[in-house]
Amino acid sequence: MVVKGNDLAPHEIESVLLKKFGETLTNRALTWYSLLPELSIDSFEMLADYFIKAHAGARKVHARKADIFRIAQGKPKLLREFVTRFQKERMLLPAISDKLEAEAFTKGLILRSSDASRKLKESLLKFQAITWADVHNRSADRFVTDSRTDRGQSNRSLQDKETSGSRDSSYHRLSEYNFNVNIVELVLAMRNIKEARLSKSMRSDPSQRDPNLWCEYHGTNSHRIGDCRHLCEEVATLLKNGHLREFLSD
Repeated sequence: MVVKGNDLAPHEIESVLLKKFGETLTNRALTWYSLLPELSIDSFEMLADYFIKAHAGARKVHARKADIFRIAQGKPKLLREFVTRFQKERMLLPAISDKLEAEAFTKGLILRSSDASRKLKESLLKFQAITWADVHNRSADRFVTDSRTDRGQSNRSLQDKETSGSRDSSYHRLSEYNFNVNIVELVLAMRNIKEARLSKSMRSDPSQRDPNLWCEYHGTNSHRIGDCRHLCEEVATLLKNGHLREFLSD
């Protein structure tokens, strides 16, 4: 990486290197970079060391496999909580095949944790997922049926109500684009696009929030991210302007 100009102070060079590094990343490397905890990097040397450990094959293949297979749901966890945890931890590990990721997630699901977890595991064992995106999408379909909380039953009618975040039928569903990453990874990548109009957290009536629904884009429990109208609109706009195309499958 070359920093043009020779009139920068040492601390300014460090700042430029940190900024430019993120701009050179794409796909999974960009998602890994976006998931780094805020203020966790003190220097470019530290960032480079983290990156090498995560992406340059510092660990042996069998070690990578063992690490991801240690991620388990645990009895008290809601399905959505486990999906979020698995997603974060897999991004901190060196890259492995989609097949192994799908197998590790399926193995980590605990049948007795919830009805949604049991049904999802049965589905994944019967119809094996090929990619992590497939696993994530099938998991999202089960979030609203997670029966560990009775509050979801009383709020079931909320799924049919119109909210400001509900999907607009004039835009394609995100699943129709055939992205090679899941929706959460797509939103993280959008945060690194200057033209993207990222939505702020929505304010909603606490009495109308459903704990079984979640939209990472708005940070609210009023609708699912897969049905988010604002996100569908922004993705359509970015694709039209030439962005996000690297995440489209051939």
